[in-house]
Amino acid sequence: MVCPLLPEKRRFSFVALVTRFIGWWLKITCKINVNIKGVKNIIADQNYIVMCNHQSAWETFFLQALFSPLSTVLEEELMRIPFFGWGLRFSKPIAIDRSQKFKSLKKLISKGKDRLEEGVSVLIFPEGTFSPEVVPEEYLKGAAALASSTSYPILPVVHNSAEHWPPDKLLKIPGTIQVVIGPAIHAENRSVDEIQQKAVSWIKEAVKKIDEHGIV
Repeated sequence: MVCPLLPEKRRFSFVALVTRFIGWWLKITCKINVNIKGVKNIIADQNYIVMCNHQSAWETFFLQALFSPLSTVLEEELMRIPFFGWGLRFSKPIAIDRSQKFKSLKKLISKGKDRLEEGVSVLIFPEGTFSPEVVPEEYLKGAAALASSTSYPILPVVHNSAEHWPPDKLLKIPGTIQVVIGPAIHAENRSVDEIQQKAVSWIKEAVKKIDEHGIV
């Protein structure tokens, strides 16, 4: 109810404030903490294409605060959910129909470029939906295609949120979610496949370290 009354930039600030509250509430009520590494890789006033693995709803909240202002690439049907979907519209998401791959990629690149030039970072989940099972080699190339088309850098992010916020369960599991932010991957003089390979290589190694050691 508040967002429609706010200027656009204030809407993003309001969303970030709400997501910080959610993080604080999770810590108090569910004993879920967050350990972040690589914050130094986020350069102030730089817009990024944030490429993050998608394990649960947790990261959709958390990243809104970490990278505000942030526009998320998401499925069109989410926008039709009463109240929740209506609220999503105020954070200027890029809604696509995943059943139409070519049309969706074209829209992602067009709208993604608009957002980046407006000073808004773009969040892309390369699995396309909640999927702790999808390995990096199967990631979609939307982030790499947007980077190649715009020359904005990709910032890779990995985490293990599903261990504490399982996507198919109501119960939350106490503990610490590990988040790792990688170095920016620049698109200049690289093909889409080269950008994708570099991003996937870093993500694959970081995921492996979290799985094996619990922390990177």
